[in-house]
This record gives sequence, C-alpha cells and structure tokens, in this order.
Amino acid sequence: MNAEPPEEKAASGAEAGAMPEKRAGSRAAGGNSLQGFGRPSVYHAAVVIFLEFFAWGLLTTSMLTVLHETFPQHTFLMNGLIQGVKGLLSFLSAPLIGALSDVWGRKPFLLVTVFFTCFPIPLMRISPWWYFAMISISGVFSVTFSVIFAYVADVTQEHERSTAYGWVSATFAASLVSSPAIGAYLSASYGDSVVVLVATVVALLDICFILLAVPESLPEKMRPLSWGARISWKQADPFASLKKVGKDSTILLICITVFLSYLPEAGQYSSFFLYLRQVIGFGSVKIAAFIAMVGILSIVAQTVFLTSLMRSLGNKNTVLLGLGFQMFQLAWYGFGSQAWMMWAAGIVAAVSSITFPAVSTLVSQNAESNQQGVAQGIITGIRGLCNGLGPALYGFIFYMFHVELTELEPELISDNAALQSHTSLHRMEEQERPQLQAGLPNGKKLGAVAREAPKKRSLHSATERGPHSLQLKKSLCSNETQHSQINNKQCFKKVQGTIFPAPNFNPVLDAELLGGALQGFGCDKDLLIDILTQRCNTQRLLIAEAYLGAFSRDLVGDLKEKLSNHFKDVMVGLMYPPPSYDAHELWHAMKGAGTDESCLIDILASRTNGEIFQMREAYYLQYSRDLQEDIYSETSGHFRDMLVSLVQFGQKPVFQEFQSISGQDIVDAINECYDGYFQELLVAVVLCIRDKPAYFAYRLYSAIHDFGFHNKTVIRILIARSEIDLMTVRKRYRERYGKSLFHDIKDFASGHYEKALLAICAGDADDY
Repeated sequence: MNAEPPEEKAASGAEAGAMPEKRAGSRAAGGNSLQGFGRPSVYHAAVVIFLEFFAWGLLTTSMLTVLHETFPQHTFLMNGLIQGVKGLLSFLSAPLIGALSDVWGRKPFLLVTVFFTCFPIPLMRISPWWYFAMISISGVFSVTFSVIFAYVADVTQEHERSTAYGWVSATFAASLVSSPAIGAYLSASYGDSVVVLVATVVALLDICFILLAVPESLPEKMRPLSWGARISWKQADPFASLKKVGKDSTILLICITVFLSYLPEAGQYSSFFLYLRQVIGFGSVKIAAFIAMVGILSIVAQTVFLTSLMRSLGNKNTVLLGLGFQMFQLAWYGFGSQAWMMWAAGIVAAVSSITFPAVSTLVSQNAESNQQGVAQGIITGIRGLCNGLGPALYGFIFYMFHVELTELEPELISDNAALQSHTSLHRMEEQERPQLQAGLPNGKKLGAVAREAPKKRSLHSATERGPHSLQLKKSLCSNETQHSQINNKQCFKKVQGTIFPAPNFNPVLDAELLGGALQGFGCDKDLLIDILTQRCNTQRLLIAEAYLGAFSRDLVGDLKEKLSNHFKDVMVGLMYPPPSYDAHELWHAMKGAGTDESCLIDILASRTNGEIFQMREAYYLQYSRDLQEDIYSETSGHFRDMLVSLVQFGQKPVFQEFQSISGQDIVDAINECYDGYFQELLVAVVLCIRDKPAYFAYRLYSAIHDFGFHNKTVIRILIARSEIDLMTVRKRYRERYGKSLFHDIKDFASGHYEKALLAICAGDADDY
C-alpha cells in the first residue's frame, strides 16, 4: 500500500526516497515542529541511523575495557544482565512508541529515541556504574529502528520498500565499518577519554540533525490526533499492540520467526567481541578489521544481493534463504576454534544480514498505511526482547561454565612484591638452593607419575601457604629501607638483560612524574615509557608504593584506566613481579573456552625449578587455585603428562628420564615418535636446556614473521626476559636469521606500543 502523499509521489521516483532538494517547508507535526531540509526521504533516515550507531561503534573497544574493569569477576554475566534489562524494556516500549508515532508523527519520536539511546555515552568516563545503569534504563527509548522503518514506509511505495529497508540496514552496517577502527586508533593514541568525547559530539550532531534537518514524514491527514488532544489508556497501553499480534496470523508467524532467529543471534553479538579477544586472541586492530569486513560485505548483501533476491525469489523465499545462512554462521562460529574460521564465518554472517530488512518488508506489506509505526514497533519490540533474553541466556551459560575474564587485581601486585625479590635472590643462589626433586621417585615412568599428580597434595596446602607467604614477606620486605638499599652488585650480575636498575633511583620523584603524566584528559605516554622501561622490576614496585602514598591511588589501576590495547598490556605487564607475571599468563592461557598451548610451552619449558616454585606460589595467591590441577584439567594426553611433570620436577629430570626410556638421542626420538603439541613441548625442553636464548629467538621470529606479529607472544617474551637474557636473545636472533630484532619490531608495531617494545628490546649501535 502506498503511504506517500500524492504530491510527493512524483518527487519520489522509482528509487527509495528522494534526493534532498533546497530547503523547503515540510508538514509540521501538530503544526509546531521545526521545518527540515527538503522533502522527507530515505536519506534522512539513513543519516540518523548512521550517526547514532557510528557514535556507539567508536566505543566498541573502550566499552569492552570498561565493562571488564567494572565487573572483573563476572564480566559475561553482568553484560548479559545489562543487555537483558535493556531488551526487556525495549520489548515493552517499542510497540507503544511506534503506535504513538502513528498519532503524533515520526520526528518527535526520532528525537526522543536518539537522545535517550545516546544519553549514557558521556557517563562512561564520568561514572562507569551510572553508565551501565543508564544503558539498562535507556532500553525504554532504544527503539530507533521501529520509528525509522515507519519513516521509510511513509516516504516509499510498497514495491520500493525492500530496497529502502536494505539501504537503511546497510547504512547501519556502514556505520560500523570504520567507527571501531577509528575508536581503537583514538584510544591507543589519545586515551579512552578522547574516544568518549568524540562519540558524544557525534551523538549531539545526530540530535541537531533531527531537530533542524529532518522533515516530518507522516502526512497531517493521517494523524488523527494533534498534540493538544487527549489519548486514552487503550491507545497508550503498551500491551494493546501486542494483543493485535494474536489476531493476525501472518504477523504472529513473522513474530515467532523473528524471535527464534534473533534470540541466538542477539546472545552471540553480546559476547562475540569478548570471545574474539579473550578466546581466539584477536587484538583491538583485528576486531576493528573484522567488524569492517563484515560491515562492508553486509552493505553489499543488503543492497545489491537483497534487491536481486527479492526480484528473483520473492519476499518469503528471501527470508528463508537468510535464515539458512544465519543457521550456518551460528554453527560455524560454535564449532570454529581458529582465527581463519572466524574470518570465514564472518562472510556467511554478512550474507545472513539480509534477513531483517526482508522481514521488515514483509511486515510493512501486511500493515495498513496508518499502522506502519505500530507494526514495525512490534517487530522491533520482539528484537528488543531477544536483545534482553539472548545476552542474559548467554551470560548465564558463561557463568555456569565458568567462562570469565578474570584479571589480576591491582592490589595483588603489591601483595606479591616479595616474590619478585625472592626470585631475584634465587637466580643468584641457584647452585646452593636444594632442588625441588632430584629425579623421578622409585623409577616410575613419566606418564604414571603425571597421572598420579592430581591425587597428591601440592607442595604447600592451603593452610601452609598463608604463614609461608607471610614469613617470606617479613624476611624480604621488612621495611622501606631494605627496599631502597638494593644491592647493585647483585643486580648488575644480570649482564645479559636489557633493563638494569637505574642509578640515583628516587621512587618518590618517579611517582610524582607518573602522577603528572596520568592526570588530566589524556596522558603523557612518552614519559610513562621513559620511566617504566628504564627501571628494573624491583624499582617499579617501589614506584608503585610511593605512588600510592602520594596520590592514594593505585598505579596499576590508573595505567589500566588511561591506557588501552597492546600498549596497556606492555605497561601493566612491566608492573608484575616475574612469578606473578608468569602466573597471570598461565591463567589466561587456560581459562575459558580453548587453551593457549604455546603459552604453556613457552613458560613451563623454559623456567628453572626455583622459578616454577615461585610461579606456583604466585598462581595460588592470585587465583586461589593449584597450577598443577588446572593444567591437568585443561590439557590431555602425553602433552598433559609432560606439563605436569615439568611443574613437579623441572627440566633436567624429565629430560634424563625421557632419554632413558627412549634409549636413543632425544631429538631422534622426538622426530620419529611424536607430533602435535607434545612434540613442540619436547623440542622446547631440548632447546631450552641446550641454548635458552636461541629458543626465545626462534619463538620471537615465528611470532613476528610466521603469525603476522603475534602480539601476546612478543610482549610476553620481551617482558619476561628483559632482566635475564634478552640481550643474548637479540644476539641469537641476528646470528640465526640475519635480521635485527629491533628493526623487525619496528617494521610491524606502531605508535607508542612500538616505542615501548623498542625501549624494552633496546638495540645495537647500528639499529639506531
């Protein structure tokens, strides 16, 4: 049915919406609304949608960070609850707002929905708690799509609507093509505060555009009530429009289709970027690139592909095809475990995006011209309900299966300061310290010992750990004087590292400089690099203590708040004592769905007995879990047996036992008998025993050249080896590969992230 007034049909033409003409008066909603630019068109609706979702797209990376920092223990669960409340409120309000827009006009409700949807944006930096609370409450008005689709129905003819709806949906996708990448860049360069400011400005621009430029689309004669007339409760009843669903079998079937299709998709979208980051290992740049790829392909699908399908297959068959692609992409994401699978599934997901504009067209064709708002409101309300139930359902599932994003709390770094000192002493006393285990007990085979391991008590029970840790603190950290009088002779024995204790060290002065760098709207990232990469770990811990005393704030917490992406990972990683940093990396390698086997191999194959001992202690202190038991539960087969044996007995006893079992050279035995992660672990043990710096040179080369700069591996190795043997690693890298590690990092990394890595790596004279 044609919803355009007669005098606008000619201007509309065959295309969906007319190009804006010179400023002309439009029919005012109730006679009092501001005039807009030109005649109402699809392009007005597209601009409104683009600006609104561009503003939110800028916050993609920042919102993930704030969400996790605000709810560190139950990130997925709280994400589900927030979206659940928002979706439920949208479900109740969407039909009402759609119905009222049929009475009072579209423009006022476009203004209201956009304003309240974007209202929480500036609160992200003011108060995260209020930010998430307002996101939940904003669900009452977060139904812009229902008003937009009704607006489009007003200005198009029936045969044009599928194309018009496709263009609007494509505009939504287009807003997400560049905004996450821009947001990630701004966050990395200037901090999250600038991102929030830009998003707020874009949202205000959208509101001004609606207020000044958008003309009313609903003809005066089709609005039975004016702003001054009374509205009965029946007309305002949010459930009244829902009752109409049961009376129209076609609308009822469409609503059921939307509910069953969008429920899993809404849950998927609510946690997908967290999943890509934490489980698959995507960084902020990859996430932004992924969104851009899916967005571009969605634009093509919702314009060219959708129009072609509607003409050749018809509306109903197009919906069925879209649902088929949707099932395929959900299954692919569910069973996929590799990064390339995510990219491939993204292509299928983009094609499946034709479903919603096709469904909206079907609804519009079955609704009267004066019921477009309520009809689209019902569909938007169903989607809003799914937006609530889907994330809540997924959050509950993640909670039940203990899929969380648990980071080390800032205060734990201070609590574990003694571990760093203890490890430093251990490196200088290694020959005098008794080994944890001289060999395998009673000649037991490697696999048998590993299988028995979880049944035995760890080296320290829960009751033993507390007093032991307290005694360790008292002996090593009795007072500030002991800390400040670091034995420089002992520290400078680590001649193979790249970071040494700074001479004339003054923790109070450094803390004041850092406080100045972290205050204000942005932060002085160059100063952060100059200080934190030019102090040894013990000195950094003293700076954190002085910072707390001077500003009553936690330095690590401020670094997390002001920084983002990989640069934040480097700066925060430098603040961990070595055993705590290893424990942190192991925890994240095993938590959630999937396991980062390469991280387990790098750490457990290369650490000494004493380092593993301290790592186990730190792991228990930070996460109240036993490292050995977690390894046993998260891995399997010979790979698990070997890892557990390394945790128990260290490298050399395992090496000797394996060689005695095989009866031949260990390298030959590995090559002949094994493959997969078990083979990689055995090779890593052999290389670390023979030449540990050469092993890390190999791992860095692989991370940079074979995997397109695997950030986690590069960051982990540079930080962990910076005070031990990174200079020798750098030398082996040049000897074996004919390349400079310094220059390879420079070629692949960028910005302050690059500066931080290069400051840790340092370089030879010819590198500068």
